[in-house]
Amino acid sequence: MVIPREISLVAVAPKYVVVNKPSGIQCYGTRNYKQFLQPQLYKHLKNYFADSQPNQTKLDPNEFKIVQRLDKYTSGGLVVGRGGYGRVLADSLAGRKSTVVLTRRYVGILSLEKPASGFLEKIDEVTETANGWSGHIRHNIEALARDYNYSTNARPTISYTAHTKFYLLNTPFSPKKSQIQRHPGLYNNKILYPIVFELVTGRKNQIRDHVTQAFGTTLLNDDKFSDFKMVSAKTTNKNETQEPQNPNSEIYSSNQIGLHSGYIRVGNEHYMIPVPECDRELWSGFLDAGWFKKDIAKPLRYGW
Repeated sequence: MVIPREISLVAVAPKYVVVNKPSGIQCYGTRNYKQFLQPQLYKHLKNYFADSQPNQTKLDPNEFKIVQRLDKYTSGGLVVGRGGYGRVLADSLAGRKSTVVLTRRYVGILSLEKPASGFLEKIDEVTETANGWSGHIRHNIEALARDYNYSTNARPTISYTAHTKFYLLNTPFSPKKSQIQRHPGLYNNKILYPIVFELVTGRKNQIRDHVTQAFGTTLLNDDKFSDFKMVSAKTTNKNETQEPQNPNSEIYSSNQIGLHSGYIRVGNEHYMIPVPECDRELWSGFLDAGWFKKDIAKPLRYGW
């Protein structure tokens, strides 16, 4: 049975909406329903309000603003602001003065060839705990400047400051024999470690970039990230970003990587986000019915 690759609504609050996005769904653009977030979001909200508020007037799509975007290849939760609250949330994400605190945590999978302790030497701020290692990554991120005019000229490279907190769990997982047989290039002779991230800044591809700089490796199934991030894709529609084809791996049809947005806090409200059913194969060994196992869920929910 083919599992639909479609978003779900985690919460619909008066001032915002929390969405669970599968990998393979792009946050920018409206080109088609299957591959873009906004058409799916509009349909799900129409159905939600038709059931819960049947007397409400026609839904205005301009009321909803996507303020937290995920990479196409990342799954999990993101926040959509409603009305003027979208600006409040955007200010919080950008580190500007805001009336609400927005916290975002992610779970990643590091694919290593030796125990994780040997990969921490490049990180200055590391503290060993009873169950793993916590630390900070503050490497600058090199990225292409935004091109609002979509010119044909090469874009300059700009260096951005960035800050990511992490908690690397000392609970290594050896891939199953079936995983190795099915995807030997991905799993053979590898040790998989779960790692929880908290974004302090919110640069594009920040976690993926910081992992390669700090650990000297990539997230699971993201081995071509360094090539992908500097690609300047061309598109004639200024409201859409054309992603390059097969930027990381062809193992999964959605180009899924081992990164999931699993926790969002908006003010005093907390949301844990399960891995969508269509994305669970890659997370085999780390989930219990789609939810992260307790050793991962605890730092994801409560921090460290």
